[in-house]
Amino acid sequence: MAHDSLEYPQSVWHRSTSYTYRMPFKIDASIANADERAFAAYSRLGEEIRLAFHVIDDQINVVPLTEEWSKTTAEDIAAGTVTLQVLLILQRADRNRAAELVRILRASTTDQRELRNAVGIMRERGALIEARAIVGQHLDACLRIISNISNMNFRYRP
Repeated sequence: MAHDSLEYPQSVWHRSTSYTYRMPFKIDASIANADERAFAAYSRLGEEIRLAFHVIDDQINVVPLTEEWSKTTAEDIAAGTVTLQVLLILQRADRNRAAELVRILRASTTDQRELRNAVGIMRERGALIEARAIVGQHLDACLRIISNISNMNFRYRP
């Protein structure tokens, strides 16, 4: 598993289509006859929302907000999915703990004890906390973009 956390945004880019996040913002910019600068800002806003969504979605998969959450707890781990939290742990954990996490991921296990062990590895080195901070960075970027967009000129013509 030769991944790093800088590859994660690229992974998200390829895992989710641009139609889901970026394209609706581009369409809005086109409808508003946005200039090139505004069009790029709308596109970037969609990218930031997508990244924030994926990181928080990955985190909720590991640590659901409530018991009634619609996701199966740790299904990404059971599927062997490399998420940002996994990448952060692979960078931080000692060799034995990292190897343990990789073993669990490769096993594609549904054994609850193994899945809890994997979640514990992520918690002990702060990967879940750091991932949440990264979500905050993306949301802050969204707010900056929105603020800048509100200062741009549009030539909306029905």
